[in-house]
Amino acid sequence: MWAYFCALPLFAVALSLKTPKRDTCIYLAGVGAGALLILLTVSRASLAAFVAGAAALLLFSALHGLNGKLVSITVIVILASIAAGMLAMNSLRARVQEVAESNEEQDLRAVLVVQSKAMLHDHPFGVGWISAWPTVCRPAGITPRS
Repeated sequence: MWAYFCALPLFAVALSLKTPKRDTCIYLAGVGAGALLILLTVSRASLAAFVAGAAALLLFSALHGLNGKLVSITVIVILASIAAGMLAMNSLRARVQEVAESNEEQDLRAVLVVQSKAMLHDHPFGVGWISAWPTVCRPAGITPRS
């Protein structure tokens, strides 16, 4: 989450016409590092959020006005996305296959959803950061209520 929270503002600054060329390269290196971090975590939700944010920034920048800087950055982003996609496709495919083939007796995600719904019902305004772990992970284990 922090990776795209940091990378997308850097990308917006890099797209600005007021940013000098040298600084644009530095900001794009930061965006690339954030994108690489997201790819290495193999988090599909983070990857989708980052791609959606970057696409929105490019779209809104194009709506503001096309220029040489925007076109060159867009071409660089497209080429980098193709290269990174080709490199990361094996790990993403393996992760998706691993999730699809998991046949655990208890799907822990389903248990967490049920426990989270029970916690939301009991405490609609939340329990706070300190009390979240004891509330979700009850010492009695998985009960019909959880």
